[in-house]
Amino acid sequence: MKRATIISTLKNLCTEAHNLFLVIAIPAILFMLAILPPGWGLDVPMHAARAYQISNLDWYPNTLGKYTYGGEISKSLIDAVTHGHKVSNNVNMNAIFLDRKDDPNPVLTETLSSHSIKGEPVVYNFGPTGPYSPVPYLPSAFGFGIGRVLGLSVGATVFLARLFQAAVFVLLVYVGLRFMQAHKAKWLMFIIALLPVVVYQAVTLTADAYTTGAVLLFSGVVYTL
Repeated sequence: MKRATIISTLKNLCTEAHNLFLVIAIPAILFMLAILPPGWGLDVPMHAARAYQISNLDWYPNTLGKYTYGGEISKSLIDAVTHGHKVSNNVNMNAIFLDRKDDPNPVLTETLSSHSIKGEPVVYNFGPTGPYSPVPYLPSAFGFGIGRVLGLSVGATVFLARLFQAAVFVLLVYVGLRFMQAHKAKWLMFIIALLPVVVYQAVTLTADAYTTGAVLLFSGVVYTL
């Protein structure tokens, strides 16, 4: 009886796209959350700054000049994510993988990550993220809010922000796949949601994680109409 139950459970996990998505996505996301330092990714400092401001319930940025938007952000956060962004975008991609050092100064990375999230406020330019809606940043802003209230380090706070952002992404995709479960096209959505670039965006501070999840959910709902 137990063997039959196990076989039935495994069959359900492997044949249902929404379940198989969870089986693959959750471990992959947790692994990437554990190994990625703060700031790694494209345009992370600007996205992190925007989410941090929203965590203070400042829904929209201040106007710093003509077509320029920003706000007061923790200097310790900016220092850490700016360093991570610089390191991650200046890796020698021509080097042999096993010989390549993606972080040439892990001690500095760890030091910047250990500073309190409650750093000195500095005015920061949000760049192109300024005009964005605050909605895509709500999950990560929630993580920033918890970190600030608890007085956590920058590294721990960024981890929470990424965790909540990734959790919302997984939830949106899961619900989208549930809507599609009676259609073979669900496997196309399944593949898209597990593309390496999509999973990577889910765990780096960016508005794209929520946007991608919302688009896949919307596609699933529309497809079933």
